[in-house]
Amino acid sequence: MSDSNVTFQEVKNKIRKFVRERDWEQFHSPKNLSMSLAIEVAELMEMFQWLTTEESNKLHLDKEKRRLIEHEIADIAVFLFNLCNVLDVDLSKAVLNKMQQNSKKYPAKIVKGSAGRMGTWAEIPWIEVYDIDITRGAQKGYYIAYLFQANMEGVYLSLNQGYTQYTERYGVTKQSIEAISETAKYCRAILKSTLEDFPLENIELHGRGSLSKGYEAGHICGKYYARDSMPEADQLVFDLNFLIGVYRELKGELSGEPIVNELDKVKKLAEEEIKDDSKYQRDVQKAKPKRVAKGSQKKPVIKIQNGIKKWGTDPAIGKQALIDANYTCENDPTHLTFLSKTTGENYVEAHHLIPMEYQDEYPNLDINGNIVSLCPTCHRRFHHARDEERREIIEKFYNKRKDELKEYGIDITLDKLVSCYSE
Repeated sequence: MSDSNVTFQEVKNKIRKFVRERDWEQFHSPKNLSMSLAIEVAELMEMFQWLTTEESNKLHLDKEKRRLIEHEIADIAVFLFNLCNVLDVDLSKAVLNKMQQNSKKYPAKIVKGSAGRMGTWAEIPWIEVYDIDITRGAQKGYYIAYLFQANMEGVYLSLNQGYTQYTERYGVTKQSIEAISETAKYCRAILKSTLEDFPLENIELHGRGSLSKGYEAGHICGKYYARDSMPEADQLVFDLNFLIGVYRELKGELSGEPIVNELDKVKKLAEEEIKDDSKYQRDVQKAKPKRVAKGSQKKPVIKIQNGIKKWGTDPAIGKQALIDANYTCENDPTHLTFLSKTTGENYVEAHHLIPMEYQDEYPNLDINGNIVSLCPTCHRRFHHARDEERREIIEKFYNKRKDELKEYGIDITLDKLVSCYSE
């Protein structure tokens, strides 16, 4: 006899007859049976306790260990079938109904991958996981991807987007890169998860093709595994499952809408950011100065505004930066603007050197060491200048503030800081 020719009902009947012949029915209440079932499951767990994932996968290959595993599984099944007899549960029907519910609750994922073909190898080999309600391929929608660097130095686990949906609308142009990048930023903003386990907002694939650039711009969140320091298999599984949870959350936030249709919301988000910064600068002018003690500080409170996640900032800390600079532009003290109607001093603005949108990755960024005093022109240079001009001013302030930032428990490389302004 085997699973292929014995029904659940036949097994249940044999167990019922066995119990009745021994007059054990008097002891088999649902409470006793469910507790016994839990104990038997624990005995099976004990066999795998303390083993690594790899060791547990091979345990059944040992003949004696396999015999013991089968005995424990059989004990579990006996108590389960016995419980079904007592409660009059049709096990086949219950299992099939539950599977039908699960299929709706957890939509099927499609896993695909490609390294290209002989003679036309892919510049960026990939493995991708799709929710079939969102997409069935890499061209459209959004999905989880393992993206291998062109130099094979490492691989990114990335929540990413289909680039083709943008090129179909804008062509293979700078506009399509800007659109997919802004959509990625919008997606990060609407996620309620802190993303501490997936802090990377920028990835470097070292590819030359448009697809590589599309992957880089479309990256929403993720993490990097270096080739020479890959984590254990159980950590990789944990990371993937965790990111699947973020994937589901994003699906819920987007309400099934094609992600390329979120561009109007992206533009609205940009407008909101401009309004928020204007309000912050006004509040800075009015605030009383405040100095924060050095040392790693607790992260600020997350605020949800119009469905968007935003980190709280204290204008009083920004005001201290203006006073410390004597209301001058720290990039060039000769930059005079106009007299502020609030302070009566030269008008300058408070700027977070490491932008607050990267707060997930660091201790509190709203601290004195991370805020600089700038005239409006130099402030805009951080965000809107050509790459070489932007890098020049970023590098200047990085060298001025890197040691002070470390005193607040914030350690950042120059390349990372530059990448914060690259979108």
